[in-house]
Amino acid sequence: MTHTEHAIEAWASAPLDVRARFLAEGRPFPGETDTEARCRVKAALDLLDDTDLMALTGCGEDALARHRVNGTGPTPIRVLRSVFYRTADVISWLERSRDGVRGTAKAVEKVGA
Repeated sequence: MTHTEHAIEAWASAPLDVRARFLAEGRPFPGETDTEARCRVKAALDLLDDTDLMALTGCGEDALARHRVNGTGPTPIRVLRSVFYRTADVISWLERSRDGVRGTAKAVEKVGA
């Protein structure tokens, strides 16, 4: 059995409250993919990215880029080549856009849930 396989087995046999505490502390679980790690870190920092915003609003990547350039979207946080948004900034942006964008109220409910 490889080290990773042993770690995954140990993780799976750990009590649920221990695994939850490890994740809440930001410890990665064994065998975690880069995408899973990114999602875990985003959740811990209360951040969203363009993929999250596209799912919430139905806007495409180009539309979100235009909002960033024009200063009409949520305030971006740029880290190297990645763009993130604080959840509170996204909710505020959606609230400001409520009358002008169809379906925004549903998006606000999704983010706030």
